[in-house]
Amino acid sequence: MTDCSSSEKSSVLASEFIWSDVPAERVVILVAGVVLALTTFTLYLYLICRYRRRMRAFSKMVGSYGHSPKMEFHEALLNLGPITTSFFLVQLCVPELQPMADLFQTSYRAYAYLYLMKYAGAQLGQLHNLVRENGMGTLQHHKPSKIWNKPPCCCLWVFCLRCMKERILSIWDAVYMYRLIYQFCILGPVMSALKMVVHYEGFSAANIKTVGMTCNVVSILSMITAAYGTNVMCGMVEACLPIQYQVRQRPWFNQGHGPGQLSEEQLLAVKRTSNISVKNTWILIVTVLPSLAGLITSFALNEGLCEHGRTLRVEDYKNHLVAFISIVLNFFGVLFALAKAFRFSGDSDRTEMLELASARMIELELWPAFVLEVQANSINGILKLRKTKGVYQDLGTKPSAQWLEAFGEPGSAPGGTPGDESVVNSKGAPPTVRGDDSISS
Repeated sequence: MTDCSSSEKSSVLASEFIWSDVPAERVVILVAGVVLALTTFTLYLYLICRYRRRMRAFSKMVGSYGHSPKMEFHEALLNLGPITTSFFLVQLCVPELQPMADLFQTSYRAYAYLYLMKYAGAQLGQLHNLVRENGMGTLQHHKPSKIWNKPPCCCLWVFCLRCMKERILSIWDAVYMYRLIYQFCILGPVMSALKMVVHYEGFSAANIKTVGMTCNVVSILSMITAAYGTNVMCGMVEACLPIQYQVRQRPWFNQGHGPGQLSEEQLLAVKRTSNISVKNTWILIVTVLPSLAGLITSFALNEGLCEHGRTLRVEDYKNHLVAFISIVLNFFGVLFALAKAFRFSGDSDRTEMLELASARMIELELWPAFVLEVQANSINGILKLRKTKGVYQDLGTKPSAQWLEAFGEPGSAPGGTPGDESVVNSKGAPPTVRGDDSISS
């Protein structure tokens, strides 16, 4: 490698340098990078297409109602993979376009954290059900804990952990989590825009390097802060009782198993869902690790390339190498997505309809009596009309095993029902809830 600082007159476009008179070692990087990027992109498209088929199957199952918001957020979150892979491929082949690619990537990275937060919220009934002043929110149904002792910022609180009290999540905790995540949606794109100005020499020569490095550091710190907010959120969501069992614990519940069917011992034995942390880990692999690779490369690489009388600027050379490293990380990311974060489960394990119905039930607590009376009369009218016609009473759908486990047989009275044995058997065993509900959940 040669210091190219004295060869400014011979500098050419990075893409022209990369693709002309390519030495063997760079051929390997280009071919491996393109192949890995196309493979990663194809695997992500496979995941998205399979998930869309499941969305259509769900829409067909529930009729014209469509699909749950959770399914929309799930697909929006999954789109992060092919978007980042595509722009890293552009950066690998045409390094001078890195500022534009980084702006688009960072913008969608920021919204991916928001989509994960919305996805987790939809799993527990959406915003109006999550946190309430009376402590009855679906995100407050967990054991008291030290809420903020999560990585990566837990090292800042290590000396204050003894001062932290174990408590239930409050409204202000939820607000702070949202702000920690949302700040990246502002700072991330703004720092990327400033880096674009730096790239095209919009600052004085004396300030370009300082401004560029500052933008990189602020952007990464902002992303790590957002990751901390999502880690806190993941810990709370996965500590909570699944929403269908929260409905069971409501004093007004009057279906199948009766109110308060689960004892305190049985509630502790219920397996919490654990499908949020793996998705957060996937986001970290796809977003944070490439950014850290870029920062480390910025410190480690101080020279450009000189070949055949032409010069490749150190900044473009760095962008080229970072793109290759990021493509490799994205390849491991899609493998992790297939194996863990977005793996498919069987149709019998699907819980979208159960969570959607449970959210609607809990939401009714917030409606005034005169609205509930109208709804009750209207619901009874719909049921009567279906029975009169004698067709499509259940829209061609039968209760799933998860539905029977949570609520028992439809239309059954409280107490002993045929559905009881699927929830609490004769020996008093607690119900089981899948913790790997993955893409179908």
